Amino acid sequence: MRVLIADDHEPVRRGLRALLSVLENFDVCGEAVDGKEAITKAYELSPDVIVMDFSMPVMDGIQASREIRRILPKTQIIMLSQYEAPEIMREAFGAGVDTYVTKTAIWPKLVPALRRVQQGDRSVDDELVQNVETNIKESIEQTLALEKSMRESEERFRATFEQSAVGLAHVAPDGRWIRANQKLCEMIGYSSTEIENLTVYDVTHPADLAADLALAQDLASGKRDHFSTGKRLIHKNGRIVPIRLTVDAVRGHEGELKYSVRVVEENKASSATPEVGVAATVDSKFADEYLGLISTQMNVPLARCGRDLRYVWVNEHYAKRFQLPAGEILGHLIRDVIGDEAFEQLKPRFEQALSGEDVQFETDVRYLRIGTRHISALYKPTRDAEGAPDGWVAFVQDLAGEPVAQSKPH
Repeated sequence: MRVLIADDHEPVRRGLRALLSVLENFDVCGEAVDGKEAITKAYELSPDVIVMDFSMPVMDGIQASREIRRILPKTQIIMLSQYEAPEIMREAFGAGVDTYVTKTAIWPKLVPALRRVQQGDRSVDDELVQNVETNIKESIEQTLALEKSMRESEERFRATFEQSAVGLAHVAPDGRWIRANQKLCEMIGYSSTEIENLTVYDVTHPADLAADLALAQDLASGKRDHFSTGKRLIHKNGRIVPIRLTVDAVRGHEGELKYSVRVVEENKASSATPEVGVAATVDSKFADEYLGLISTQMNVPLARCGRDLRYVWVNEHYAKRFQLPAGEILGHLIRDVIGDEAFEQLKPRFEQALSGEDVQFETDVRYLRIGTRHISALYKPTRDAEGAPDGWVAFVQDLAGEPVAQSKPH
């Protein structure tokens, strides 16, 4: 009979393989390390028997058994579990499991279960089986002890994480929140469910985005493993929250960034201007590549403008903000897109950027088509091959959300 072993612990798989090797007419046809892989291997190999662990990553044994029973109704499923709870056993049998064996009783109960599957065939050297069972008993007991220790460690971590007086979070390399504690959620006004659908860039003040991205790139490239800086977050209600941020990288065996651990402390006494910034200008040669990288990681309107006061590049958020296709913005005069009133108000800011200055401000602007918005903006100058300013990159965010007034089209 062909057997598929599905267990996320290598010592258990090794022990089960050793046990099955001395049982006549049993052949291990494959192994799986999680429930999803067990389904794939079962579909590919069509085993007669699957020895399935209950607790596995990605997909547990119950979910996997339910799907395997649907696609392979004749395959026998023996579930191994460290739990003896009746409700778990009922759930397992409801999912189509044929036999349920606790790991603490694996040595006296698994072989009889396999024999039952074999329909009474007892052609096996019981003394040899007993020797193998003795050998795997220690491996399985060690695995169970490790699982218990890991559960206790996880419980301690969760308690410390949630009860901390400062904001704590794990953040993926692309800026997605993996987990955030209650304190951090309270600081920015989002629930734990809402924050899972955001990135760190969605709640970062637009004037701090360039510095934030530069630091994130340093972390991802391995240039640094730690940094501490001041910055500003945007509360759900639009309020600015100055913070002190400390970030540490967590890397895999190959040095790749798995995620970062972030400690967030509210800094009420500071405007939280970042202490670690990026260059005051962006080389025009690489500006569009730079903007494209930023645009994939933040949900904020971005644009690059030239010395002739026309748009050179915009992202989809910028186009949607002005209710125009990107093709009706690129190459067009800024005045034609934002309207005469907004252009005259912002023109001095454009001139500052064209002189090579970083321009950072908050104000109300009355735009064509979309009305009056309370914005926060940062203009970063770009330079040509000779180093002369030839335009700027605009990071813009509406702090008030919906327009506070509507303007009539000109």
